[in-house]
Amino acid sequence: MQERASIGRGTELASVERFLDGLSETRAALVLEGEPGIGKTVLWREGVETARSRGFTVLGAEPAESESSLPYAALSDLLAGVYEEHRDELAPVQRRGLDAALLLGDDEKAAEPRAIASGLIAVLAALARAANVVVAIDDAQWLDRSSARALEFAARRLPQGVGLLLARRSGAREELPLGLDAGAAELSVTRVGLGPLSLGALHHVLRQRLEHVPSRPTLVRLAEVSGGNPLYALEIGRALERNPDRLVLGESLPIPPRLHELVSGRLHDLSEEATAVVRAAALLARPTRTLLVAAGGDRGAVEAGVLEAEEAGILQTERARLRFSHPMLGAAVTGALTAEARRQLHRRLADVVTDRDERALHLAQSEFEPDEGVADELEQAAERSLRRGAQDAAAALFGAAARLTPDALAGAAARRATGEAAALLATGDLGRARSVAAGAVARAPAGPARAAALLLLAETEWVAEPGSGRAQLESALAEAEGDRRLLGRIHAKIAAFAFFDQRVAVEHTEAAAALVDEREDPGLLAYVLASRLFFGAQVGLPTPAGLLERALALEAQAGDDAERSSLFLIWLVAMDAFAEVRTRHAVEDAWYADRGEEGWRAEKQSHLALAEFRAGNTRLAEGLI
Repeated sequence: MQERASIGRGTELASVERFLDGLSETRAALVLEGEPGIGKTVLWREGVETARSRGFTVLGAEPAESESSLPYAALSDLLAGVYEEHRDELAPVQRRGLDAALLLGDDEKAAEPRAIASGLIAVLAALARAANVVVAIDDAQWLDRSSARALEFAARRLPQGVGLLLARRSGAREELPLGLDAGAAELSVTRVGLGPLSLGALHHVLRQRLEHVPSRPTLVRLAEVSGGNPLYALEIGRALERNPDRLVLGESLPIPPRLHELVSGRLHDLSEEATAVVRAAALLARPTRTLLVAAGGDRGAVEAGVLEAEEAGILQTERARLRFSHPMLGAAVTGALTAEARRQLHRRLADVVTDRDERALHLAQSEFEPDEGVADELEQAAERSLRRGAQDAAAALFGAAARLTPDALAGAAARRATGEAAALLATGDLGRARSVAAGAVARAPAGPARAAALLLLAETEWVAEPGSGRAQLESALAEAEGDRRLLGRIHAKIAAFAFFDQRVAVEHTEAAAALVDEREDPGLLAYVLASRLFFGAQVGLPTPAGLLERALALEAQAGDDAERSSLFLIWLVAMDAFAEVRTRHAVEDAWYADRGEEGWRAEKQSHLALAEFRAGNTRLAEGLI
């Protein structure tokens, strides 16, 4: 490993050493980037081994394209073996979130993505107290979106002594992964672009990997046409080994326009058994011999196929898991499959994988015609993803479920499309959320299904343009007639959107308060009562006795899941209840701190600053601004 990594990469290795040297004093990220086959993974692995040899804690992940749709696949790899040790040190909401993300619990409550990310930071900080930590990710372009969001959040808030070592396929002008282009000012980010190897370095690589090293004249030609890319050079060298007569006959070197075509030549030489193995491995998120046997049916044929693929340098085994020796090989396999062959293989793999979420992904890619059984299974998978805080995965699964819902089940289709829109809104994809929500409204039958879609469409309209969405909410009220719980939610939303018209807000808070069941939605009722307190005072209505106390009791009854509304803090500031303001601020600040909501923490602190100013503590107030 050491010798291979060092071939022709002295400058790049020095960058890795400097990155590791500075971790004790600097929050840093090192990004190794370049074209496929240029040697990023070899250098990345050298960095990982060097960090381990120094006593650093290394959290590693090597995501593959086939895993990129599985929620929190990379995060599970990164935290394997370290999370349990520090689990009890986390805030409850962080612990519950990471338990859900890592499939370690069966809590029905939905995990919060920000809490998961904050929990990740807490784990990193705990590890860094014992030793420097390197979060090492190869092929970062294949990170699943759920893991990427958590890591992007963490990257802007890395604890001291934690660094990021990333390798990714890219061009020089592309944005860096994990939002590192716009990272925190104190994060030192270094990009190391890997260029072509020298003729001498290529000769060394070929001598290690090929049975017959080309002559110097051929090596010079090979270096020219490969552009100094070691993978290209090796593939060309292998092609020459298979057909040495090409050089004798004076033919040009076997260089197709794309590496896909070149590596496909190696794949074409495989037997039928080995071809079946590599095709299944290319579509499985985490291929193993057991899964391949289940998909292929004949253990002897599968074992022979795996052995042949390993001897051909296509597959390799790592701790019982099979990987392609280079991602381009897996891409070449999937690229060569026809749409129908891919569909049939996905359907077969759906019946053998043990992970329910991976099964759902295979099903989503195997069915083109409406099928309510499949649609229902995909919807269940989407709901599981929501509970794990994986909004991106949930959106894709809800969308596939809606697509596969038969036309006769318009209500189910609308419900699934509404779920997709809600998940998209949670990820910040406002444009798609509005479009999908509008489609759900158009597709929904009259009644609660359309009301729910209209409610969500109103939310997207409000986010796009505060003050809008009222028309959709009024229509939703008419559609929701008879559904008490949904009517309560709609009235509460109208009140929240009507802060510019306090009398309208009071009217709808009172309507919502009469509909919301405190046993089902104590948190929502707490917010409704706080709104009634706040807006009622603004229009001169008397404050019902005990209203504030009841609202706070309901918030406590809802537990940690209920959002800590600023209305309570604002009310106490207005009442000059300074001691109570400080107590309430501590409650709200802790709730948002555990979830990494720094914007809301700043908003809460502004209210505390005003209270301290009015209390005469001007210097303290200035420090809070």
